[in-house]
Amino acid sequence: MVIAVNIGKNITRMSAIDATKRAWKLNRLKASSHNYVIGVANGAVSGYYNLNSVFVDRREPDRVAFKLSPCTTSQIRVINHAIRGLGLSGFVTKYI
Repeated sequence: MVIAVNIGKNITRMSAIDATKRAWKLNRLKASSHNYVIGVANGAVSGYYNLNSVFVDRREPDRVAFKLSPCTTSQIRVINHAIRGLGLSGFVTKYI
């Protein structure tokens, strides 16, 4: 349902969506089966996105990139319910 990616190192240099959308070491097929991606910085969600597609990253071909669009308020509520009680720190990527 949700992929969480740690954008803490990039959030100061770029927008949350730009930090979230590329260069992740994930299985492309497994990632494609998820609906949402959240960008997490310092244990808190910085951005909620619909996962529109997953593809091989052009600059780093051993990684994947995402085509994303912002979530609606109701989608954010669904995601928050799914991640409630989970620790969102100390990881690079996490399937939820």
